[in-house]
Amino acid sequence: MNEPDYYKRNGLSPLQAFKDGLMSEEEYLGFLKGNIIKYTVRAGHKDDAIRDIDKAIDYCHHLKMHYLEKEETDDSISGMMRNKGE
Repeated sequence: MNEPDYYKRNGLSPLQAFKDGLMSEEEYLGFLKGNIIKYTVRAGHKDDAIRDIDKAIDYCHHLKMHYLEKEETDDSISGMMRNKGE
């Protein structure tokens, strides 16, 4: 998602700050899922429906990336543990 510049005034967007530890992992995932639901449900009822759908897709992308990064990290840790046991 391309966040407007006013969200990055301090050099870090709120979404990146949430991901980097301002929120726990559980809180961050809840934030992403909540926004997916919010923008999906309100599509066609407020503002531009396509814009709301795009926002929901953006949050889905962030959610997907979280799980892909977590999977990568978990695989890396598992590989290190296997190598350590050899």
